[in-house]
Parts: sequence; C-alpha cells; structure tokens
Amino acid sequence: MNNPLIKQQEEYNKITDLVNLIKSNPDPRELKRALAIKMSIERQSGETIAQILGVSKSFIRDWKKAFKAEGIALVVQKSILFKNKKIKRP
Repeated sequence: MNNPLIKQQEEYNKITDLVNLIKSNPDPRELKRALAIKMSIERQSGETIAQILGVSKSFIRDWKKAFKAEGIALVVQKSILFKNKKIKRP
C-alpha cells in the first residue's frame, strides 16, 4: 500500500532528522554531507553548493541519492565506518 500521506510524513521526518543533525554540530564530514543534501532539497544549484562547500557535483548527487534511499542513518553511519576505514563513499 503506497499511501501518499505516509510517504509525505516519512519525507518530513527525514528532513527533520537532517536539520537536527546540522544543528548538533557533528563531525565536519557529516555536516558537509548534511548541508549538501539540505541545500539540494532547497533547490540550490549543484554549482552553488559545490562552490560553497568545496565539494564535487557527484558528491552532492551521491549523498542526496543515499539520503533519499536510506535517510539520515546512512550519513552518520558512513562517518563512523570512514573513521575505521571499512567502507568508501557512496
């Protein structure tokens, strides 16, 4: 069952989690990921985001796609695993 209201609430919850992560002053890598995703959701151009954050357009695209699929947990989990050098960027 694909209830549009449930999907909309899930998207809202994901964005709320993202904003909370940004406000919590996390690891700089997490913050950069979260800001790139948030700016992209707010319809900032990839060029603008890349210039402001010093990242590539593929970084923005990859993390937005990962966030859409997995939510905030992936953004945070990847930082933990990066520190242990167990995985690569999405």
